[in-house]
Amino acid sequence: MSKAANMVRAEVSRLSPYNSGLTIAEVVQRYAPVRIAKLGSNESPLGPSPTLATMMQAGAEMFRLYPDPAGRALRQAIAARYEFGEDQIILGNGSEDLLSVISRAVCGLAIPSPRSIPRSPCTRITRR
Repeated sequence: MSKAANMVRAEVSRLSPYNSGLTIAEVVQRYAPVRIAKLGSNESPLGPSPTLATMMQAGAEMFRLYPDPAGRALRQAIAARYEFGEDQIILGNGSEDLLSVISRAVCGLAIPSPRSIPRSPCTRITRR
């Protein structure tokens, strides 16, 4: 067992990994369907809307830049549309990210435990 594996809590080690199902290529190889709509992975069989495709082409220049990490414009638009305060809107990179942010904020998991800090490499780097 590796040193990294020893740092993982036992209850985490016993968790089953996420099963995303078969890829489209695997489904084609096994079943040879005429059409595939893999909705379980939040994939659209229709592709992007024509409006989004046009917006993406028109705004191609912006894709070279990182977006605002706080998502201010998006939060303002959502708050205005649904009549919420901007401080009531939380953005994230999917449900796993949001659950992680919420659990760290609510359950006190924001402070890392000594088991989560790689002490040895840091000590070697900072030692004079």
